[in-house]
Amino acid sequence: MQIVPMDEKNLYEVYEIEKNCFSDPWKIDIFKDQLQQNYSYCFVAYVGGQVAGYVMMWCFGDEGEIINIATDPNYRRQGVAKELLAACKKICKKITLEVRLSNVAAIHLYEKHGFKNMGTRKDYYKNPTEDAVIMILGLED
Repeated sequence: MQIVPMDEKNLYEVYEIEKNCFSDPWKIDIFKDQLQQNYSYCFVAYVGGQVAGYVMMWCFGDEGEIINIATDPNYRRQGVAKELLAACKKICKKITLEVRLSNVAAIHLYEKHGFKNMGTRKDYYKNPTEDAVIMILGLED
């Protein structure tokens, strides 16, 4: 597996993963915009020459927020998300994220990698409307 910075060349593969993973996917223009921001860190995971997942994180100083992360369903449970999270941990000491309350698998993954549940945001997600679990890594530092 190889983790590399996201660029325009792999945007359409990333967008396909986005559409396959989320009920309310981002538009491709949002991804393009994030690639231009100096506070945005965007990575893709390649497995066998294929984009298997991606992560996008905003970073300000030592603090980051994962704004989007997904693994292609064909590559789940193969360490893709683990490696993407590791790339984020190299950049920021403290990281927050939100995850759908119903996404138990993702919540367990984040907990396994040190994230703590800090509460919920009511009706944060749309299509369908659902609460978000707020998670944080690095609070003890």
